Amino acid sequence: MEFYWAGLLFWSLLFSGLLFFIVGLLKKSPLILSISGALFILPMLYFLGAEHEYRLLIFIPLIPFGLALFHRKTV
Repeated sequence: MEFYWAGLLFWSLLFSGLLFFIVGLLKKSPLILSISGALFILPMLYFLGAEHEYRLLIFIPLIPFGLALFHRKTV
């Protein structure tokens, strides 16, 4: 049985992005939310080649970036 490094990288970026997103929301930190958005970009580019509604998943990294911009203006 082979070990798939690409799958490990994909899932680790997703989980770490989700972790940074939750911590960024709790601390209301624009920097942590921006890091979360950056971690979400690479895995979501995978869905750019998908068909139909799955293509909309590419817009998920815009949520942390938008919240980071919102929290930066309120601080």
